Formats: sequence, C-alpha cells, structure tokens
Amino acid sequence: MGPVAARRHAAEERAEANLQTPEGRRYQAAFDEKIQTWIQACTQESADSDHGKHELLAKVGKEGTVEDMTGIGSTRLGFCLARKLAESEVSKQAVFPPAPQADYWVRFDLNLEDTASAASLK
Repeated sequence: MGPVAARRHAAEERAEANLQTPEGRRYQAAFDEKIQTWIQACTQESADSDHGKHELLAKVGKEGTVEDMTGIGSTRLGFCLARKLAESEVSKQAVFPPAPQADYWVRFDLNLEDTASAASLK
C-alpha cells in the first residue's frame, strides 16, 4: 500500500471509529448538515449530468476548522465539495461545529446515479 492509500485508509478507520460512538453520530449529523448546504450550491454550479461515487474524509479541529482532507472519486459534485473543504482549510475558517476532540476525522460518501438523484450519506 502506497503512502497516499495508507493515509486515506488510516483516515477511514478513524472516521469509522468516531461514528461508532453516540457523540460521533451526533457530530456526523452536524457535519452532514453543513455539507448538504454546499451540495445545493455545487449542484447549481454543475448542472450537467453527474454519475459515480465520491468519498470525502475531513479532519476537523477542536474549533471546527478543516485541518486536513482526502478524497477519492470522480464526480463534479464531489470535486466541488472537496474544493469547498480545501478553501476552508486554507482560510482556517471554522465552517463546522467544534469537533468532539482534536484531529477528528469525518467521512462523507456521495453516490450519484443520475442528475435527479440526491447525495446519499453513509
């Protein structure tokens, strides 16, 4: 496994472990709510047909800032969401609620079957 794949795998494991706690499920819901607002904006930007899957992983800091992110997939909507995460990471702007702890990994899965389908959350 290469370094990028190993880094993504470790982030996936942390995000999954976080989701197994009641606190993690509450935080995931808050994270997903913010992502949903970005989906609306990104959908307007890329009105073309979009198919496929995209996985985003974000490490959120104690103040709600994006500290790191990784993703895999090939949807325009997913790339738009990744761009918004990257912009917030660079600006150090708190766009999410404060994380339950420092270096908190969260996962968002996007599954687009066609333009009429909504994003599905994991």
